[in-house]
Amino acid sequence: MILKVKKGYIVYNTKKEFENGHTHLQSFEMSKTIIDNSIKKKRPKTNNIYLIESHIRVTNDSKYKQILEELIEAKKQKTKDNKYHNRSYCNAC
Repeated sequence: MILKVKKGYIVYNTKKEFENGHTHLQSFEMSKTIIDNSIKKKRPKTNNIYLIESHIRVTNDSKYKQILEELIEAKKQKTKDNKYHNRSYCNAC
């Protein structure tokens, strides 16, 4: 269920308690995408951790939730370990 609020939208899974089964979003299109992805168990294309967490909050499927949690961990590790370095700049040092 998508609810319109003052500054955006709330996606709410009516099969969960409101506290644990809703997320706040700014875009109606993103709200629809999160619902569609959760129903079809599709891996989100986004790198935005908040949006991936939004998928977790509205899903009922524990396997899908685990996949998303692993995806978040991988993205967190990537940002810690693989910082961008300009090699040509470093070679000139």
